[in-house]
Amino acid sequence: MAAYTIEEIFNGNKYSVMSEVVKEILLSGPYESAEDEQTAIEMAYVKHTVLVMREMEKNEDVVLIG
Repeated sequence: MAAYTIEEIFNGNKYSVMSEVVKEILLSGPYESAEDEQTAIEMAYVKHTVLVMREMEKNEDVVLIG
């Protein structure tokens, strides 16, 4: 079990939501409009955050807040 800050989860080595979002957006474009791209980015953040939280739960890792 390990504890991670939100910054480490989004930009860290073990859990990196940011790199997964960028990868997904770059591989799935181009988009017809800026609104479509923004929506895709927001949905990718939600998707990859949920996936990381599931993985953290499986590994018994926790999020440090504060």
